Amino acid sequence: MPDSMALVAPVMGNWLFLTRDPKFGALAEQTVTQQQLMFPLPEDADPAQIAASVNPAMAGWMALRVKAGQVVGKRVLVLGATGAAGTAAVQIAKTMGAAHVAGVGRNPDKLAALSDLGADTTVQLGDTAALAALPPADIVLDFLWGAPSATVMMTLLKARRDHAAKLIWIEIGGAAGPTLSLPAAALRSTGLTLVGSGQGSLTLADYQRELPALFTALTAGKFVTPTTVLSLSQVHDHWQDRGAARLVFQP
Repeated sequence: MPDSMALVAPVMGNWLFLTRDPKFGALAEQTVTQQQLMFPLPEDADPAQIAASVNPAMAGWMALRVKAGQVVGKRVLVLGATGAAGTAAVQIAKTMGAAHVAGVGRNPDKLAALSDLGADTTVQLGDTAALAALPPADIVLDFLWGAPSATVMMTLLKARRDHAAKLIWIEIGGAAGPTLSLPAAALRSTGLTLVGSGQGSLTLADYQRELPALFTALTAGKFVTPTTVLSLSQVHDHWQDRGAARLVFQP
């Protein structure tokens, strides 16, 4: 299923609901959820825009609000910044008051566009010299994991003058692989803290507390998510589309 489709948090009318069990799906006339997993949208919200934006935005929003602690004045690095969730995270970090936001990713065109979305610095994934020259990060939002994240992690840790300085590394996605090999000294001899953010590590109370503010921000247009709205009758023709825009199918 293409990553550009918003299915995990579908919108129905002026309501958004979360689905904990993927077998219930969202592309259906009816589905199953729980009342406490239903959230009203602002009256002036565009349901299609919310449907396209909420999944990628929710990843960075929840990580920063729940897992990172203080964001204002901090230096945030987004690893995997050229994906939909990473691009949203760059914008969210800046909106939340981060002093410096660095975006690291593969796609050079998308990296260049991040400067207009709040990134203070962008780095091509694999450019270890540029990574080492960055201001020392306080928070890393990692949408990649795997070998690329291990390389970035060790590069950043070795470049730090104060090895005891706190670095919160928040694992959010596994686009580059499900596992990571890390020397024990990376944890024993540095201020690195590894945490995860996602369903399972976030509580229902976390979502109930944070999602209304996220919906308000999305409705106000604070975060840009390219969106293409199509009729449900067009799903067969566009199911494999993998363009920059996220697809929203409406009846």
